[in-house]
Amino acid sequence: MTAAEITRAKLEAIEDVPLNWAKSIDNYQPRLFNRLSRLLNELETVDGELAKTAANLTRIDQIVTGLRDFITQGEYVEIVTKFNSEFTVQQGLTAQYFSDVLKADPVVTSFNAQLYQRNRAAAIEGVLSNASLDAMLLNDVRATLVDSVGANARFGDAFDALQDLVLGNAEREGQLLRYSRQIVSDTFATTDRAYTQLISEELGYKWFRWLGGKMKTTRCLCLNLNQKFLSKGEVEAIGRGELSIMPKLASCKTTNGWAGMMKGTNEKTIFTVAGGYNCQHSILPESTFAVPKKDIQRAIANGTFEPTRTEREFFNL
Repeated sequence: MTAAEITRAKLEAIEDVPLNWAKSIDNYQPRLFNRLSRLLNELETVDGELAKTAANLTRIDQIVTGLRDFITQGEYVEIVTKFNSEFTVQQGLTAQYFSDVLKADPVVTSFNAQLYQRNRAAAIEGVLSNASLDAMLLNDVRATLVDSVGANARFGDAFDALQDLVLGNAEREGQLLRYSRQIVSDTFATTDRAYTQLISEELGYKWFRWLGGKMKTTRCLCLNLNQKFLSKGEVEAIGRGELSIMPKLASCKTTNGWAGMMKGTNEKTIFTVAGGYNCQHSILPESTFAVPKKDIQRAIANGTFEPTRTEREFFNL
């Protein structure tokens, strides 16, 4: 792969991995609901209404257990396994970015490697653990059934409510898709950015570039920073909420920082969380000598960059 292809592949994965996950879950949800609909036949009804009995409450627990077993023993696990493999590919692209694009020897300490694997494991847990499945879907399936039995609701009405929950409708996506896509998007991107930044710190990079695509959901901060070269100090200032450090960025300021800003964002975590929730941009290290002179001059003027003698000579400063 050429340097440009490596960079493009690393950046595109941040967008493509959640997109591919969403397509897989969207295709999976009808089979998930088909399984649920068969389990619902276990419920006792009287004249088309759900019987308000203790036996039905017990059956609800059995239905939820059966649905959990279906999720954790079949196609969904294959989708999660594919997601897990993407971390290995991305880790390799990051190593290639440093070695082939920046011509630097990537410093992967045991801490860096272990942290990456811990973050990776947390991402998988976020879409596969019992607690995660409960939060994303199963608690609401249970609550819908309990409420329906308690109200002597018609079986058809409960069926329709669960169909909307699992498959979605004209106004909203199916619940597993809606929640898991956010988890996949955030965990994959933050794991990659954190790993990249750890190596950048080890190698002492002082310049970065904010890179990623422009989507309908791209918010003000990333829209204005996309493709921009930033000194390390400028990125840190943005993390502190000092948006006036960059031209036009002050217009993105809100009472809580900026639209989409993740809780806990500061001058350190900005390199990991970037623009915030569902942000699919990367903050990639750059050689100082690849930075345009105008950006070097801007950072010198705002006090976030002090060039070395060699750098001054190179840029004729």
